[in-house]
Amino acid sequence: RPTALDDIGLKRALAVYAVDWSRRYSIVVDIQALGSPERLPSEVETAIYRVIQEALTNVLKHANARSVSIVLDSRPE
Repeated sequence: RPTALDDIGLKRALAVYAVDWSRRYSIVVDIQALGSPERLPSEVETAIYRVIQEALTNVLKHANARSVSIVLDSRPE
């Protein structure tokens, strides 16, 4: 589990990761976080973080993209 999740939460940890990834690979990353500001269970936060890491790796390897948009939408149900 990345320590950033514990230190700053999922949304900010992803924003920091996206900025670093964007600088490293020169691909613009836009992250929007919608919905409830409440923290998710740690296992869920870790899973989401890892899924987004893998998705960005796949973009790099396969998409030949110049920009990426990520939308996180947290709903009570």
